[in-house]
Amino acid sequence: MKIPRWLRWRSSAELDEEIAAHLDAETNAGIGRGLSPEEARYAALRKMGNMTRLKERARERDPLFFFESGVKDVRYALRSLRRNPGFTIAAVLSLALGICVNCTIFSFADALLLRPLDVRDPGEIVQIYATTPRDPMISPTQREYAAYRGRTQTLAGMVAETTEFFALQANAQEQTRIAFGHFVSANYFSVFGVEPALGRDFLPEEDSAAVKDVPALLSYPGWRTRFDSDPRIVGRRVKVDGADVTIVGVLPERFLGTSYFLRAEIYLPLGARTRVLARNRYQNDDPSSLGVSVWGRLKRGANAKSAQAEFTALAKQAREEFPGDPDRTVTVLPDIKARLQEDPDDARLIFVLLGIAGAVLLVACLNVANLLLGRASARVREIAIRQSVGAGRGRLIAQMLTESAVLAALGMGAGLLLAGLAIAYYSKVQILADVSSYFPVRLDGRVCSYAAAVSLCALVLSSLWPAIRASRIDLAAPLKLAAGSFRGRYVLVAAQTALATMLLVSAALFVKSFLLTSRANPGFRVDHVLIAQFDPSLGGLSNQQAQTFYREVAERVSKLPGVRSVAWGSHLPMGTNSPFWPVTPEGAQQPTGVMFDQVEPDYFATMAVPILGGRGFDANDRADTEGVAIVNQAMAERFWPKGDAVGQRIRFGEGRGARMLRVIGIAGNGKYQVTVDQYQSYIYLLSRQHPNPAMTLFVYTAGDPAAMAPAIRAAVNAISADVPVHEFHTMREIFEQHGLMPARLMAQLVGTMGAIGLTLGVLGLYAVIAFAVSRRTREIGIRMALGATARSILRGVLSSGVRVTLAGLATGLLAAFLLTRYMAEFLDRVGPHDALSFAGVPVVLLAAALAACWVPARRASRVDPAVTLRYE
Repeated sequence: MKIPRWLRWRSSAELDEEIAAHLDAETNAGIGRGLSPEEARYAALRKMGNMTRLKERARERDPLFFFESGVKDVRYALRSLRRNPGFTIAAVLSLALGICVNCTIFSFADALLLRPLDVRDPGEIVQIYATTPRDPMISPTQREYAAYRGRTQTLAGMVAETTEFFALQANAQEQTRIAFGHFVSANYFSVFGVEPALGRDFLPEEDSAAVKDVPALLSYPGWRTRFDSDPRIVGRRVKVDGADVTIVGVLPERFLGTSYFLRAEIYLPLGARTRVLARNRYQNDDPSSLGVSVWGRLKRGANAKSAQAEFTALAKQAREEFPGDPDRTVTVLPDIKARLQEDPDDARLIFVLLGIAGAVLLVACLNVANLLLGRASARVREIAIRQSVGAGRGRLIAQMLTESAVLAALGMGAGLLLAGLAIAYYSKVQILADVSSYFPVRLDGRVCSYAAAVSLCALVLSSLWPAIRASRIDLAAPLKLAAGSFRGRYVLVAAQTALATMLLVSAALFVKSFLLTSRANPGFRVDHVLIAQFDPSLGGLSNQQAQTFYREVAERVSKLPGVRSVAWGSHLPMGTNSPFWPVTPEGAQQPTGVMFDQVEPDYFATMAVPILGGRGFDANDRADTEGVAIVNQAMAERFWPKGDAVGQRIRFGEGRGARMLRVIGIAGNGKYQVTVDQYQSYIYLLSRQHPNPAMTLFVYTAGDPAAMAPAIRAAVNAISADVPVHEFHTMREIFEQHGLMPARLMAQLVGTMGAIGLTLGVLGLYAVIAFAVSRRTREIGIRMALGATARSILRGVLSSGVRVTLAGLATGLLAAFLLTRYMAEFLDRVGPHDALSFAGVPVVLLAAALAACWVPARRASRVDPAVTLRYE
């Protein structure tokens, strides 16, 4: 591509005229010194030198010269790569795999931790937490939010929200269904900068329990799925928990809310919360003590540090006005930093995955570097000729880096295509829930920008050293590069092997952990159990009516054919909600957050949770008797490491609502959230003494539990048709789709990265051995002519590959031994130094290495000496 004449600094004719003018001036100066015109002309030509070189130097000063030169280099690189399809495919595929893995893992990191909220100027958003010495990040109360909102000078606005599950009835003819939504302050969307796509926003006066007509805003997914994208939806009245609300608007599609995994369908004013829910769940709650999530938008010129200083002073004022915890203060954090600190386990897991993905990229870069070194060896004469006719070393490096940049661009394009397929697969992962859920990974501009950055790193790592090395040629002995390049290439192969070893060990650990966990007992019955969740308060039943409802359901369902036993529990093992509550052993000062469950006495037999010490709940434990509790082994060992937990007393809760309980039994440990969790403290409470509005029905069946769902649903509807029934699920579904999901994802991701690392390492070894054999063809022919056997040649080639592999294996195993300890918290039933994994990986890698070396070794052993003696 040439630069158009009208864009050039000077045209060729103008440049010729300028050079001719300089030549005439020098000639005239020579004539003035007494030279003849002919002598003066020759003297001027000698002084000015090579005219063609002068023109080239002048053109290099053209501001657009580098653009034209770059375009020519790209065109030359494309022609060169097209003439070597094998090299091009191998290099592009290596880079594509490395870039694909990194983009896929980054999409996870971005979705869970790094992606800003889909709001205007998300960098201005901060999160505000209440802080105590034992819990640095807890939700402020609604009273604190109101106090801070009226006094802050560093924030342009503050908003509050709380999540809720509603009983939503779109019309009188439709059955009531469960919906997930938010109560938000009236300024929520204006502060976030979100304009409704249809209708209007909340008005300030509507953020009150006294509002005449409670308004509601629908999310875009809620409008599309629940209301069939009705364009006349504004003004329509629906029932939420039995209360009439009016839809005033629909939010834009881009706004996904602040909750991950669960999509909110409806938004209601926070001030109207007690009015909407007054019939059932929270009529006795103090609204001012409600915990809310709080965000703020910084004013221009303010930052998180200045906001922190201001809110520290505001918290002191609030403690004086509302006496409570004297150590309670406030923490203000930028939104992304808050997410990193709020979910440290997720952050550590993401960083581990990014580190493993970086190792895959490094293997790919080493593979490409090896290919480039081999290509440079084959181009020694070309490079030597170009240097001999005047090409500078910098120009040669620029040309080779341009070729590598084209490879990197092609690799990025192919990598993004593969990453798009992988992300599309993982975006379809469903969170088992009765409401709209999603896995928030996506291929967007942020992932593409990350791909560009990764490609640039890959370009530098894979191409810079080969380009510098290839340009350093002794013109008197150009073949020396071919002889000396193998040491460097063997070092690269050994490094590839070491990285591949680390990746394979990591993959073996995670895959083995998943396989063992998927077959292990999580601490409760998984098969032949059907579960259904109920909240009678959503149907308007009082607490007393709810307890009657639960008794009648248990009696009726237990009589159904095929039902072995029935039990109630407040929370679902491995469900989406695992609550914690402060628990203090008698005599201790500081409470500890412990997961809990409110269950009926039959729960332990129905769910096969063993009682290892003491006793279980029985009919003598009533609401009016001494409070009792059963703790698991982990809690017993943690709270009473030197004594028997049975008979000990604990305080459950804090403040006036706390209650002293006596430990009457010790239950077996279980996995209560996900399988990769370590055993955690857990306490079982008797639901008669601690009634909960929402409960989960556990039905142990003789046959297929899913087949019992219609009969159980009919039995429940016969008792009360007003209580909305959540979807029925089997415990196996909960275990597979929620409990095992992190272990499965880790096994898939790390296992795939290990396989890619192995493939790239083996291809790199094959390329080096094959190239070495091709360059040593004459030597091998001479050796065979002098009496060397095919077996000795075969053995020699294989031994060279094995030596490199063993060196990489030793380094990789040592590095893996040191680094896998950081993965221990994400493994279940497998230690970070599992002997079988560390012993099996060398066997697999050596077998793959031998297979990679076999083809070139076999080819070398079949060399015909008569032909090879005439080689070159």
